[in-house]
Amino acid sequence: MIGLLLLVFFTQSAFVSIFFSPISSIPIPPERFRTTVATKMSHETPYGGSYASYDLYIYYVGNKRYDYTGPNLPFIPKGEKCLLKYDTLYPNGDFEHVDLITEHPVFLPGENTKYTVGTLKKVHKNSFFFDYVYTILGKEYIRTQDLADRAINHPQLVNGAEFLVEYWVNNPERAILYMDKPKKDGMSFPAAPDIHVLRPVWDTIPVILPSHKF
Repeated sequence: MIGLLLLVFFTQSAFVSIFFSPISSIPIPPERFRTTVATKMSHETPYGGSYASYDLYIYYVGNKRYDYTGPNLPFIPKGEKCLLKYDTLYPNGDFEHVDLITEHPVFLPGENTKYTVGTLKKVHKNSFFFDYVYTILGKEYIRTQDLADRAINHPQLVNGAEFLVEYWVNNPERAILYMDKPKKDGMSFPAAPDIHVLRPVWDTIPVILPSHKF
């Protein structure tokens, strides 16, 4: 009986090891990765609640579309664009083959954007997010922005601090706060709203733009 139980245990262990272990233990060479832009299409709630909810993104490699199941971040509005890094050998892969960089939102060249000032709210030093508020045509918007690391590593992120915010004219809920552009006396907004295209301050990843027009 004991021998049978041990056999079952080792059989289950082997099954788990084979089917639930990482796809590959061999590191992927960095030169195999390319960067493109992913667009959030929807926030899905399969069971009518937050359980198992996820964000659906699409991205293109050449003219081929791929879907990606992103993290459950309902505060990111539909239409938000951010960088996505993919393995050129497995562009539709998961886990280590595709990395959605939600802390790197972007605007593409040609998108109609304008500028305003945003005020930080609810900044928690141990958080990977921060909230800010801004007003467009008399309407107040509240956004949450993702960080690559904890807010404590960015001493300028304190409650009440004001920074330049770029927003999409078609939907002002889609916006980016620039941590390297604090509000100053007499600060004028950029004449041409393209100086920050594809360049949030905390990252300088070179971007290969998708050939498909979103």
